[in-house]
Amino acid sequence: MTAPSETLQRGLAMLTPVKPQFTWSTTILALSLISFHVIRRLWETLCISVYSDTTMNIFHYGVGLIHYTILPLTIICESKGIADNRYGLIFASSAISSVQWVGVALFFLCNRQQHLIARELAALRKGPDG
Repeated sequence: MTAPSETLQRGLAMLTPVKPQFTWSTTILALSLISFHVIRRLWETLCISVYSDTTMNIFHYGVGLIHYTILPLTIICESKGIADNRYGLIFASSAISSVQWVGVALFFLCNRQQHLIARELAALRKGPDG
């Protein structure tokens, strides 16, 4: 993996707390879970959801864009290693605690449930009244 540029390191260092909280392995795990969630939601939006002729409020659209842009940045800024080269950028599954692995399992269970609900809602709109 290549190291981030000096400019990016300085910018992230300004946003990072004095004592970053999480290891690079935890950061990669969290970013992977967010990526999975975003890709699944995009797939549902494009392939599963059935929409009416109504329009979306521009404020809600903006909040969604800001949320999905800032969320990964906040995770990166809380991580050891990206703004300080002392920690290294190496993923080690042994650095993930058992509580975090339980969290990963819970994440996938809840994601599956959200997907099933999205399918049910889409099926309701496919009827003659939808």
